[in-house]
Amino acid sequence: MKAILQILILLLPLLASAQYEGSFKVSGTRLLDANGNNFVMRGANYSWCWQKGKENSVIPAAKRIGCNTLRIQLGTGRRFSRPSVRELKKLITLCEENHLIAVFNTHDATGSNEYSDLEEAARFWVDMKDMLNAHTATTIVNIANEWFGASGNSAAWADGYKQAIKIIRDGGIRNTLIIDAAGWGQWPQSIFERASEVASADPLQNVVFAIHMYDVAGKNTSTVKKNIDNALATGYPVIIGEFAYRHGGRYVEWQSILDYTAQTQVGYLVWSWTGNSGGVEDCDMFGSYDDSIYKPNGTNTVLGRNGIRETSVECSIYGSSGIRDISPNNTREIDYTQPYQIFDITGRRVSDMTNPGIYILRQGSTVRKILNH
Repeated sequence: MKAILQILILLLPLLASAQYEGSFKVSGTRLLDANGNNFVMRGANYSWCWQKGKENSVIPAAKRIGCNTLRIQLGTGRRFSRPSVRELKKLITLCEENHLIAVFNTHDATGSNEYSDLEEAARFWVDMKDMLNAHTATTIVNIANEWFGASGNSAAWADGYKQAIKIIRDGGIRNTLIIDAAGWGQWPQSIFERASEVASADPLQNVVFAIHMYDVAGKNTSTVKKNIDNALATGYPVIIGEFAYRHGGRYVEWQSILDYTAQTQVGYLVWSWTGNSGGVEDCDMFGSYDDSIYKPNGTNTVLGRNGIRETSVECSIYGSSGIRDISPNNTREIDYTQPYQIFDITGRRVSDMTNPGIYILRQGSTVRKILNH
């Protein structure tokens, strides 16, 4: 340890410190990062809650293809795998090390009209408060995936989310929140009618709305444009939280989504990396958990006109500094699922890496990773 510290001290003049203070915030229809710069999401979805253990492959691959954001499905434990705090920390750390913004959602309430399911999601986030609040500059909370499957009742959708927001904010969570439209994410009329009412329930005024565009909300060019325009007309930011080039064999106007989001500077997150089943296998971007085998959905949305490669810009908080792995080449990779300890440059044990500086991660007496944060 002493030798490593001596080496790090010699390197200090060459190392820039990352500034991760502050958080994302909403300004009109724009999402601003912790530096106050406009941030437009370009990325994909990864379903950790049923693909647990693949994050070590998917997250670096997401960066390689050009993503600046990864939307990660978690579970509350009722239907899908609930992460421990340590597992959530691993996911956040991997995203930060790869200069990605992490958007987390819970998937258990998908399609449900029951408020109790949404409340369960809200209380899950409160349980994770300390970890989330330590990473407000790099982590966003998408409260529940596609809660309120019904269409035609924006009042019930809004009432549920107003209560959920209160639980989350009363619980002390400071992260930016994303709220999916009703109707399995494809009935944006709920946003058009109730965005102001829902967003006003947040004392931090830090809410983004999401439309999922498949063969309903993204069925043709005019529908894509109308839905984006009407959502932005509410005065709040909107993203396309899910879309694919086809969905269960049904066509989606994917090129119009790519083109019009580029024109309007609206974020998008493609569904999804791999492993889709039940008739929606055409949503797979890749044929494996890395980026070695492109499927048509990936070819179109990553490599196509106005795709991820062409339009993605890394979040400015990473800049030329960010979290950098400066471990010696012979340092063994850390297993984040196992207990480990964090030490600062002085050798003092610390609980987290909130402040900028050099951190040494150890498991037992073995140095596993050295990070410039």
